[in-house]
Amino acid sequence: MTRDASLRRLAWLLPIALATGWWAWQLQEKEAPPPFVGPPRSDYAVDQFELIAFDDAGAESFSLRGPRLARHPELGSFDVEAPRIRVPDTDGKAWDGRADRAWISRDGELVKLRSRVDFRGPATAGFEPLRLRGDELDLMPKVRTATSEVAVTLTGPGSILRGRGLRADLNARRMELLNEVRGRYEVAAP
Repeated sequence: MTRDASLRRLAWLLPIALATGWWAWQLQEKEAPPPFVGPPRSDYAVDQFELIAFDDAGAESFSLRGPRLARHPELGSFDVEAPRIRVPDTDGKAWDGRADRAWISRDGELVKLRSRVDFRGPATAGFEPLRLRGDELDLMPKVRTATSEVAVTLTGPGSILRGRGLRADLNARRMELLNEVRGRYEVAAP
């Protein structure tokens, strides 16, 4: 076979080999993208509910009501829309709160109130109740404490205090603002 004949044969075989390779590559299965896995659905949801949680001694830890409660299937926690919460102190007087939403831990040890939180203490000795407002409040109802890491406003008889961060003892009715505290006090004339 001459050199020209070999080149002609190669000229015919090369495009056929390239076309066959391209065709085989096209037939190869492409790896499918991973399936979309969104958040899990609730185990159950309850509309127009009222929940009462008790501590280890059998006393009311907190009560909560709202238009909708949903349980997380894996964590056992609860998501609540527009919650209304009541936390009694050791004297039996109640702190009442509301928010746009809440999250409750599986064991009821932690209640996170979120978005437009309004929390009011019980009235004492003729004074109007202490009022706390902010966007986040974490309640530990069994030990009757509360914390926040964001800006809060405390309104009490004759005073308005604003600050970032909060620690509160609900039994003692003691609130501590942690940072960036500003206050306004009204003093009654004699």
